[in-house]
Amino acid sequence: FKPDDIDIKNWEIVSGRWIKDRTGLRQTDILAKRAIIIYKGKKYRNFYFQVKVKPMSLGRTPLFGIVFRYVDKRNYYRYWISDTKVAFQRVKEGRVLTICKIDREKLKTGTEYVMGVRARKSRFSIMFNDRIIIEKKDYSFKRGYVGVLARESVVDFYQLSLTSSK
Repeated sequence: FKPDDIDIKNWEIVSGRWIKDRTGLRQTDILAKRAIIIYKGKKYRNFYFQVKVKPMSLGRTPLFGIVFRYVDKRNYYRYWISDTKVAFQRVKEGRVLTICKIDREKLKTGTEYVMGVRARKSRFSIMFNDRIIIEKKDYSFKRGYVGVLARESVVDFYQLSLTSSK
């Protein structure tokens, strides 16, 4: 794996209200039902993407996370954390399929979390605070963009790190 330069100017807003600066990304709309921003540097197949996340304000049904192998707004994988759950899902033709969902401790505002995804062909390792919590296979999407997402929360995403391999 080699590190890729994640230039802030290559982030494209799909939905929601985002602030982009050299320190990272912030989703600012606590009422947003689905806020997504994608890194359009290139499409990835095999990669490790890690981001530090700090929820600043949580709405009624908050969640935040990572999108990957993003093809378009109707086709991608996502890994999210909600108030008490963690999920790995596939969105295909706009329909959501939960590949795996597990319980977790309650989220705290102002607390830093580290989220990561390692993709190697059809194998995915979902990581939380530097620990693998889910390992699954899926064959739906071969490559795509990476990004982050939020719902009903103001969240800071920073120290974004992306490494790719052939």
